[in-house]
Amino acid sequence: MHCDQGLTPGEQFWIIKHGIKMTGMPSHGMLGAHTVPATVLSVDTTTGVLEVDANGLKLRLHFPPESLATVKAGDKIKVHMAFMK
Repeated sequence: MHCDQGLTPGEQFWIIKHGIKMTGMPSHGMLGAHTVPATVLSVDTTTGVLEVDANGLKLRLHFPPESLATVKAGDKIKVHMAFMK
């Protein structure tokens, strides 16, 4: 799935979590998910690395570089995390 299909982040998350029946895209067996507010500390739009402070926890995240074009230090964002075995 490409992010340019007009789906909201929530819709994309739901599809990844539950899959799409009869399309060959299975669910990915997520065991837990969490959303945390964060403040952007730094952005590298060349590598796609984003550093944030999430309630005192420093996170270093990686995204497609083009998705960070409008993100800047100081922005308030929400980070959606999930885990699976």
